[in-house]
Amino acid sequence: MVIKNLYTYHINRREEKRLDAILRIDSHHPLFKGHFPGFAVTPGVCQLLMIREILEAELEMPLMLVSARQVKFTAVHEPETEPEIGASISFSRKGDQLEVNARLSKDEKVYLKLRGEFKRKR
Repeated sequence: MVIKNLYTYHINRREEKRLDAILRIDSHHPLFKGHFPGFAVTPGVCQLLMIREILEAELEMPLMLVSARQVKFTAVHEPETEPEIGASISFSRKGDQLEVNARLSKDEKVYLKLRGEFKRKR
């Protein structure tokens, strides 16, 4: 995990080309003291890291994002009011790359939509 103890997750659905998880974000993590003081917001880059780290852990391979064809941050995530969010990640393998469609959301509120490619690190 790049940012230690920022979040934990558990997989609640796993299929051949799909993972669904529940993430619990620690709203008291030191990161939020700077982003932003008095109004904690989960940084977009951290949301992207969460997707990558879940894929790495569950597929047991180191990955790096090589292409983000579509990245949309459609709502601000406030960890104090929404400490648990869902991750839905679908993927297909093409050689040493993964084509990924992912989203972070809670109920009807979508925080992140991602369409991109990850490549296996060597």
